[in-house]
Amino acid sequence: MNEKILPAFENNSYAIACSSSVEYAPYLSVYLQSIKEHASKDNTYDVIVFESSWSETLRKKFKTFFNASNFSVRFINPEPFFDGIDLYITHSYFKRECYYRLAAPLILSCYKKIVITDIDIIVLKDIEEIFHINMDFNCVA
Repeated sequence: MNEKILPAFENNSYAIACSSSVEYAPYLSVYLQSIKEHASKDNTYDVIVFESSWSETLRKKFKTFFNASNFSVRFINPEPFFDGIDLYITHSYFKRECYYRLAAPLILSCYKKIVITDIDIIVLKDIEEIFHINMDFNCVA
């Protein structure tokens, strides 16, 4: 996969990435709804979902339900970055999707800043606030 993922929006955009297996689709919907409900109309939100097992039908349902003029949900399969790599180093019960965030800097290299979260959270404020946390020169916080 050499294709660069470009931002969905040009201005006032906030990039959010997460991973989800098809079994976690209901939790992803709650997570996305919580972000969207607290999103400012003045900003744009570019959500990238790393997945490798979703059907095109399910992806379309999510895009239809969540995409709006200031909110984009896209699905990216990061599997090509893991070809030939044994991901089950620590615990064999972790699903491959748990490791997808490791490829985020390569896949999303066109973004200045990305917030990567798990989907087992509910966002109660505008997620944009996280982007204003001073990280000094740290690339991960």
